[in-house]
Amino acid sequence: MTQSVQCERDEDGRWLAKMPGAIAYGDTIEEAMASVEALALQVAAEEVKHSEAGAVGVRHAAESPIICRDDADTHSDPDPDTAPG
Repeated sequence: MTQSVQCERDEDGRWLAKMPGAIAYGDTIEEAMASVEALALQVAAEEVKHSEAGAVGVRHAAESPIICRDDADTHSDPDPDTAPG
């Protein structure tokens, strides 16, 4: 099962990453994505442990669709080094 990661910049400047069943913040997009992936793996492990989901797999975000939005700017490039402005 492949899960997508949705990222957006919050009003306070932190990045918010979302996956089904998990939400995490980070100072950078990479930190937020790593945190939400770790949380999703913990949730999946608990589901398997308690036999709620059977066989569950979570792939690394590099293999999953990633959707990023920065409401503060009009660009969609999550890398501040290559972003316009």
